Amino acid sequence: MLDGVAGLWCVNAGHARPRIVQAIQDQAAEMDFAPPSRWPSQAFELADKVSKLTPAGLSKVFFTNSGSESVETALQMALAYTGFRAKVRAPG
Repeated sequence: MLDGVAGLWCVNAGHARPRIVQAIQDQAAEMDFAPPSRWPSQAFELADKVSKLTPAGLSKVFFTNSGSESVETALQMALAYTGFRAKVRAPG
């Protein structure tokens, strides 16, 4: 798993690093928000670049919004891969 964003309580890239600050400023000047439904090509380009960094056989890239969403997505994918079906019982 690659945490490319970090969050409120941790920043995995460090604080106030000039190269990162400049990249953020450059991106905000170009496009500060891009809904995936309107500009998917950049997401596809990034997914392609990320997949080239992974070991052979790992060619799928999924983007999520948060750590909890990432965990839930990974769990659902693992369960789907194994064919697991939860059995729901009626109360009582």
